[in-house]
Amino acid sequence: MVDVRKLNEKGLEEFESFLSRVRGKRGGSNEKPPFYLLEDPQFSDEIKLSNHIKSPKRIDILQQFEDRMDFADHLCSFIKTEDDVAKVVNDRFAGAWLALAYFEQICSKDEDGKWKLREKARYVPNINDRRKFYRHLVCSIIAVFSLHRKRGRLVLNGPTNEHPDFLEQLASRSELMVNKSLMEVIDKLYWDSKSEAPKVGAAANVRPFPDGSLRRFVGPGSFYETYQTTFDFWSMTPEEILAILPREFEDWLN
Repeated sequence: MVDVRKLNEKGLEEFESFLSRVRGKRGGSNEKPPFYLLEDPQFSDEIKLSNHIKSPKRIDILQQFEDRMDFADHLCSFIKTEDDVAKVVNDRFAGAWLALAYFEQICSKDEDGKWKLREKARYVPNINDRRKFYRHLVCSIIAVFSLHRKRGRLVLNGPTNEHPDFLEQLASRSELMVNKSLMEVIDKLYWDSKSEAPKVGAAANVRPFPDGSLRRFVGPGSFYETYQTTFDFWSMTPEEILAILPREFEDWLN
């Protein structure tokens, strides 16, 4: 159990050094994450969230989660308010602290127990590049869950150590990602309530893309790109957006 804090400059440098060593180790590495950074005042500072101003929130860094939705629900149980979310997701030191705290959950291992490290942006938030910001395996799900709750299930589906294609395609278009009406339409199109998973083929990435699939909704030449110049999606309800969808999307609604 550790108190929720954030890394300082020295702590971030140490964490990034760990990531570099793991990435540069020939044959892989099973080096233990530097968890000592989490509470040592030489490497981390207090972070005051609204619901534990008087006493810091304590978390179990080895807690296991069923999936990304379960993980997001847990995180937003103590990162509750809009101010708290902004304080965490807009601070690379806070995001890096959370990535280190939950490193066992967000970084997978190979058959030999060696870390399968991904790009740095998965662990240290790239605050200046919003397209890469959503690749952070902790801050991204906090941002999505705080905005959409269960309606964010398409991008909060799957293991905690994965970055799903739905998140990559939607979050790279931030103006779409924060539009609740559009996100509800996307949920209606591509979520299979029977299997509790994205519909088969919805995120197909082989050209030509299937009619009505995700990349026909977003991306070059898509519904969103074509219609956003004519329609104000911000003022429309989900039902109004569904009413103007081209016929190619009809099968995905049934």
